[in-house]
Amino acid sequence: MNAVKEIATYCGSITTILALITIIVKPIRNRFVEWISKTSGKDNLNKKIDKLTALVERQVEQNQSMETELQKQSLALQATLRNSILAIYNSRMKENSISLYEKENLARLYESYSSIGGNSFVHNCVDELNKLPVKED
Repeated sequence: MNAVKEIATYCGSITTILALITIIVKPIRNRFVEWISKTSGKDNLNKKIDKLTALVERQVEQNQSMETELQKQSLALQATLRNSILAIYNSRMKENSISLYEKENLARLYESYSSIGGNSFVHNCVDELNKLPVKED
């Protein structure tokens, strides 16, 4: 019977020790993990990553805005070039001739117009103008 009492006492002691270890170790482990996180700079690194992400997102928004603005300006330039070419077309077709200077200017205007996506309507006008006889100044 004494042996059973001793075993019960040992088991009770072991249970008490394990309970104390569990109570003490968990807070110590949590503090240790917190200390490691603070000293490792993990939080600062995450803050820097968040800032960089925000900067990249803002840059993407600005790029999209700039692209939209550039498309608008390109369309406006295309309309201006088309208008200049058509003005030459209308005046020269009435006279049925074109000067060498106007022909060179027309070539530069049309090159710019084509490079920004001009259409075949103006191409046909330029072809007709290039067929006109060159007048002497």
